Amino acid sequence: MLEIEDSKLGRIKFINVTECRTHISKIMSDTTCNYIITKNNTPIRVIINYDVFQSIQEGEKAKSGKASDSKALL
Repeated sequence: MLEIEDSKLGRIKFINVTECRTHISKIMSDTTCNYIITKNNTPIRVIINYDVFQSIQEGEKAKSGKASDSKALL
């Protein structure tokens, strides 16, 4: 597992899909990291904390100047 620090997203761990399946409950309860799930060394999914998701949404709203429903991206 590779771990990096990002200025916007904080700690990010790269984990392959097989390892993710084995440790999904631990990953879901980990509130200190965000995860990029890979398959054959290619990123396929991202798991981020909800507060990070909300801040990304707010940033997108500010860029576009539109006030949209926060559930629209869910």
